[in-house]
Amino acid sequence: VIMTVNDANDANCEITSNLISCLSGGPGSLFINAGEDISLECDGDGCVDITATFLATFESLTENYTIEPITYDPPFAFNGLANSINTNIDDAWSPVEELPFDFCFFENIETQFQVGSNGGVRFDVDANDDYNGWQFSEDIPNNTNETLGEVNVFTPVHDIDPSVNDTNEIAWEILGTFPNRVLVVSYYEVPYFSCNELRATHMAVFYEFSNVIEVYIQDKPTCNSWNDGNTVLGIQNDAGTIAYVPPGRNTSDSPWETTNEAWSFSPDGEQTYVFEWVDSNGDFISNDPTINVCPDGEETYTAQITYTNCNGDVVVLTDDITVTLVATFTVDLGEDQELCDQASYDITAEVIDGNPDDATYEWSTGEDTQTITVTESGDYSVDVTIDGCSVTQTVSVLFEESPIFDLGEDFTTCFEL
Repeated sequence: VIMTVNDANDANCEITSNLISCLSGGPGSLFINAGEDISLECDGDGCVDITATFLATFESLTENYTIEPITYDPPFAFNGLANSINTNIDDAWSPVEELPFDFCFFENIETQFQVGSNGGVRFDVDANDDYNGWQFSEDIPNNTNETLGEVNVFTPVHDIDPSVNDTNEIAWEILGTFPNRVLVVSYYEVPYFSCNELRATHMAVFYEFSNVIEVYIQDKPTCNSWNDGNTVLGIQNDAGTIAYVPPGRNTSDSPWETTNEAWSFSPDGEQTYVFEWVDSNGDFISNDPTINVCPDGEETYTAQITYTNCNGDVVVLTDDITVTLVATFTVDLGEDQELCDQASYDITAEVIDGNPDDATYEWSTGEDTQTITVTESGDYSVDVTIDGCSVTQTVSVLFEESPIFDLGEDFTTCFEL
């Protein structure tokens, strides 16, 4: 599948077909931005650097991931998601849910998921298993303790109890549009087991195409009086043999607590995108995100990126930037003229804030002098160029003749008094 999206500025893609549109869902969404249009003064060297920014993506059918702390700026609300689960049930897995997009996780293409009431999400689903364990003391990776071994994404995992009240929320929703759909799973003010006065609020975001996982923790206190306050944050493969955990966030680091913390887990395989600059004719310029351009007058450059997903889907995003040479001088041809009984008129291209001796002149009449003489009515234009920068001006000249009036022969009249 190959699909193209034009004008994908700031990750907001213009809809160009019934199948394509983009919505910026957060840091893991595909985007390309060529930057703002530039007006470049001609009195310099006529050149400028332009830089494109975009999301770099990497092969996700891999065992390798990169963990990075990211700015705590949740892209979605923690509460109010469409699909509420396990609201009044402790220690339970949700029913098996279908993903509308392929999500590549470790070495698998995942199409289903389940949400656990203790903060875990799993892709290795089991429709016959509705019990989500709570007791653990081991680090991840782990495949010997079922509480840990049955979880793929720890958002974090700890013993919380949604059955205590009906004001908490555990919910999920698919948001955004292709190729930037996301699965959002959120735990909102869920009480701790045994420490019901404490509340946990955290979220996991799973991005289509980039296959990035983000975790946002608004509030994670600790209940030291239950299960030793054990908590774990990270991701783990289905086999429970490989895990990625941020520093200080494994079970053995417990008890730990935090607020306003966020992490990104990104696949770290081979590069899965191709970036290029092309000119207005579609001709290739460079693969470098930053290039130096020297436009002739006004030129448009297109930043283009081709993304390939683990399932073979291909999406092309583009964004344009226009660089315009702006003159530092002006040209004055005088006011439009309406002339009476005049056979000719001289038009002079007066150069302001520039040296007329450095200028070249190209009139619509074909002449190349600063002043031309015209004898017919019409619009006259001139292109004045100094140091490669041009200004165009037009003046209108109308030639007219004085009217002749005929009042007839002289005549005499007589009046009687």
